[in-house]
Amino acid sequence: MQKLYGIAIKIFVIITIIIILIGSGISGSFSSESIDKLAYVVALALDVGSNNNLKVTIQLAKPNNSSSEDSSSSSQSTASTLASVECSSIESGINLLNSYISRAIDLSHCKAIIISEELAVTDLSLYIYELCDNVQVSPHANVTITKCTASNYLKMSSPVLETFSARYYQIAPNSSKYTGYTTSVPLIDFLNSLLDTCSQPVATLGNVNISSSHSYDASSNQINKDSSYVAGETPITADNHVETMGVAVFRWGKLVGELDGLENICHMMISGKLNSCNVQIEDPEGNSENINVSIQLKNKPKRTVKLINGTPFIKVDVNLSVRMLAITPGKDYLKSETTKKLEEKINVYFKELISSYLYKISKEFNSDIDGFGNQAIKYFLTKQEWDNYDWLNKYKDSFFEVNVSSKIRSGYSFLSI
Repeated sequence: MQKLYGIAIKIFVIITIIIILIGSGISGSFSSESIDKLAYVVALALDVGSNNNLKVTIQLAKPNNSSSEDSSSSSQSTASTLASVECSSIESGINLLNSYISRAIDLSHCKAIIISEELAVTDLSLYIYELCDNVQVSPHANVTITKCTASNYLKMSSPVLETFSARYYQIAPNSSKYTGYTTSVPLIDFLNSLLDTCSQPVATLGNVNISSSHSYDASSNQINKDSSYVAGETPITADNHVETMGVAVFRWGKLVGELDGLENICHMMISGKLNSCNVQIEDPEGNSENINVSIQLKNKPKRTVKLINGTPFIKVDVNLSVRMLAITPGKDYLKSETTKKLEEKINVYFKELISSYLYKISKEFNSDIDGFGNQAIKYFLTKQEWDNYDWLNKYKDSFFEVNVSSKIRSGYSFLSI
């Protein structure tokens, strides 16, 4: 009897394995067929349509139909196509486009959400909620506000160094890591700031760059004029006509202003997100030569918020590590007094720059994009007390104290050992 029981168990196990294998085979076949029936969106653009409707534009990757093993990587799916529709919501627009396109639209590979400035000054809250509610949309898709129409931004985008459009949109904002001129903002970060009472959202600032939009002023005496552009104004000529520079500033879901590349460096500094950037500093001895330096945060900035008679007093201490990129002829940078003068010049320069930035976003934009509310909330015992204080309306009355210290580190210092 026991022997028969053991045989029955073995038969049951074998049948179970066969069923699992058959199911896996069916599932695999189904998935393989599904891929051929999908149209993958690599970028989604939102504009104001006619009659105050919404205009949705999608950029679709064209699949590579060649099965030849000899085809080079450059022949793989470099092309894309655009399709637009006037609609009342993003979801209804996708459904309408599904009736036109022969394949089912899939948003799981969407790497960029492009929104026009015209739409952003209204209120993006409902559109952001709708996107985040769609399980296909990646929370890591980058949010970009464009000063031109979003559909034209997609039209003018032409990846030069990337084979796949999706990869192009994925890595395009990465310049923020080594320039500090812009900020990469995933959809999930935008949503979190939109729902937060301690901080406000920002987004990457983009635009189409054509020669007529260049604002280069050769007669300008501004030291860091190369850092003081917004997207679309830089004197760059390239095959790809779109660029990202600066950051769009929001108050809740509405666009309230923009920062140029240099102001965004300040934002990255005091929010502790700056990796590195290059700037020019005036020669401390008053010569006509400027000194190129690379700036990094030595550590996270120290930020304190005090409420004085209900008004925020905000103190920021920034500690910088500086590396010299070029040497002014005739200057002995091994002398401690020469290095000390330059460090003092850097300290004064960034103290004035950061102070100007802080008063601009508080007084002009009334938007706490640096999240100082996270330090202020500790003075309130309950959420109701915090809500009653109304931090985002009190923030515009803030006054600031900024301290900057820097330390020059250079390979030339090895000579003094």
